[in-house]
Amino acid sequence: MHFRRVGLKETGFYMVCMEARQVNAALSAIRNKTDRTDARGIAQILRSGWFSAVHLESRKAQTRQQKVS
Repeated sequence: MHFRRVGLKETGFYMVCMEARQVNAALSAIRNKTDRTDARGIAQILRSGWFSAVHLESRKAQTRQQKVS
């Protein structure tokens, strides 16, 4: 995940990792569950700002954690 975030940031894109439970709760109200309606729902959540951003660990912290495990 880290390489995608860094790559997107370097090209000028903004990336946010959202709390999965909140997104799931918001999307559960959709009757017709398809990839298209899920994408529209996620876009609406992003536009409205109704989400909690999740902290992503740095690559160094991820590597350190893998060595410990």
